[in-house]
Amino acid sequence: MSYRDHLDHRSELFNPTWARRKHAKAQVNGQTQQNQSLIILANEMRKRQT
Repeated sequence: MSYRDHLDHRSELFNPTWARRKHAKAQVNGQTQQNQSLIILANEMRKRQT
């Protein structure tokens, strides 16, 4: 049984079906997104290469 089976009606409205609960913070509209530390690291590497 999934956790979605235990949600009340109001919570079902805000529960996205395209993302798993564990990875919801890393996904935007069902697509993966880099986290902030990886974006900063990539920018720092670009600065050092020039």
